[in-house]
Amino acid sequence: MKKQFFLIGFLAISMMSFAQTAANIIVAHAGTSVAYTSLPAAIAGAADGATVYIPGGIHTFSSDITISKQLHFKGDGVYTLAVANGLVPQISGNKMILKRAAHGSTFEGVYFTNVLELKHETTDLSGNFHITINRCKFDNNIIASGGNSVVGNVIIMVNQSIVSGFSLSTAIEALYVNNSIILGSSIYNVDQGLIKNSISLDAISLQLSSTSNLLIANSIIYGGVSQGTNNTVSNCLIRTGRTISSEIASTNNLWQDWADIFVNAPSYSYNQGNDYHLKPGCLGIGAGNDGLDVGIYGGTNPWKDQLIPVSPNVYHKSVSSSNDSEGKINATYKVKAQTN
Repeated sequence: MKKQFFLIGFLAISMMSFAQTAANIIVAHAGTSVAYTSLPAAIAGAADGATVYIPGGIHTFSSDITISKQLHFKGDGVYTLAVANGLVPQISGNKMILKRAAHGSTFEGVYFTNVLELKHETTDLSGNFHITINRCKFDNNIIASGGNSVVGNVIIMVNQSIVSGFSLSTAIEALYVNNSIILGSSIYNVDQGLIKNSISLDAISLQLSSTSNLLIANSIIYGGVSQGTNNTVSNCLIRTGRTISSEIASTNNLWQDWADIFVNAPSYSYNQGNDYHLKPGCLGIGAGNDGLDVGIYGGTNPWKDQLIPVSPNVYHKSVSSSNDSEGKINATYKVKAQTN
């Protein structure tokens, strides 16, 4: 369900002030908010546990940014048709690197054209290292660094997102991907995990190199699945003519021509205008191991159209180019949010 409302009063005035000074990246923590002119400055100034609100537009890292604290990044969303002026909050340039002290960090409604890296070192092994990603888009693989001797409780959770793939080190203990679209072929170096109610679009077989104990369930696969150890593909719908490697267990899978699966997804390339609902007569309807549909609209947390984040999403703004006699500027912001 979507809610729509107007931001008025103090919030609108504050946003107008930030826009005038270009200090429009807001860091909120312990009941206070501070505005910054750049995302690197906001990250540097944020306290552990703070929330960083990223507005629409390109935020470029001129050098790698390393984060050793828990931060929660929130953007307006990754669909250009669902945000004000079509400007999604895009992070570009050099890498964003998370170290173990960033445990518990979250990302929602943010578009990454750069690389997100988890860096875990032999000198950095104490405690857990979990990150959660909701309704984001990644043009590059999410990667990890760390030698084979590095061990630790490292978990990545990805929900309702668009990801290129995962190129992880052997320290990644678990990967959980739900109701997401995977654009690339790599799911490398995962010790255990689950890919459920998702879509793999790459023409090359989904590569599970050095990955073990991964269950792929209730998903739709364009290119087939290969490699890996003790992996299972169950209750999936696979494009006719593609295969599952013999070393991978498989149960209850179905094969169908690609043109007969989706309402509107004419090729294996991703387009935000495609409709990934199942076409009437699709074999994936009710074929999941839970009795629900396979693909991103099935399961307990179905894909939200346009991936509007739970946090308020500014889909329209209008700001006067001049102030009135009292020095005030008229502005209207329209905001919507998902309830879950």
